[in-house]
Amino acid sequence: MPFDRLICRQLHRSVIASGVAVMLSAQLLYPAAAFAAGPDTAPHSAGRNAGTLMSHDVAVELSTGPAPELSAAAQRVSRIAAQNGDQDFLMIDKLEGRIIAFEHGRATFSGAALTGESLTDTIPPDAFSKSFSETRGLKYKVTPAGRFTVSPGYDPAYGETLDVNEVQGKDWDISIHRVWLGAPSEHRDVRLRTATGQDKHITYGCIDVEPDTVRQLLRHLPHMARIPLYILPVDEHLIATLFQPHEFVRNATAPAARSAVRLVSGTTVR
Repeated sequence: MPFDRLICRQLHRSVIASGVAVMLSAQLLYPAAAFAAGPDTAPHSAGRNAGTLMSHDVAVELSTGPAPELSAAAQRVSRIAAQNGDQDFLMIDKLEGRIIAFEHGRATFSGAALTGESLTDTIPPDAFSKSFSETRGLKYKVTPAGRFTVSPGYDPAYGETLDVNEVQGKDWDISIHRVWLGAPSEHRDVRLRTATGQDKHITYGCIDVEPDTVRQLLRHLPHMARIPLYILPVDEHLIATLFQPHEFVRNATAPAARSAVRLVSGTTVR
């Protein structure tokens, strides 16, 4: 499961007590204006906590209106996706803090998305040989950039998820799931509502979204076992390197080359 998910499950399973302690000791009233300066440094609690969820109409743009606006990087990568034959896929724009669904090559849905607290685009190589409890520190809180695939899944704490198939740690993984509210000082629900991308870097690596966003994505996407996922890098110079032709991606996901893929793509955290 994802880092976020591992955090979600590992934390959920084995550190609930410490998670409660964190929540009780965390500072609860940081002003939202301070988010852009950087996320709180209080320890994360050990599991995905559903908590009180915000209204879906703040963070989600439905496809019934105009097509979502795309950043220059998102437009560039969507053209690469089309060249690769991907018509129905998901995209994470980490700089903008958005998740975007494409149908028949056209952006039809957009919602706010939280990603890893670290602004790097690759997971440290040693993370894959470590258990979740051993991956402490900012350098491991990465949402990796690259082309992946996701499959529908289910987590008892989060409900429906979209799990990244190519990123699997020793006992953790990465997924797209509803926002984790186990550490109140992180204000993840508020961050989803703000307009700036700077506020969206806070998770352990997983992609946190508003609960209705997962339902919308599952409704918009085709019934495929593996749905393409393009995660845009913060460093846009990496786009040409990360998004290779389809053949490269398929070969890279073979068992012999999987470790190389993990270095290019990243980690999952709640």
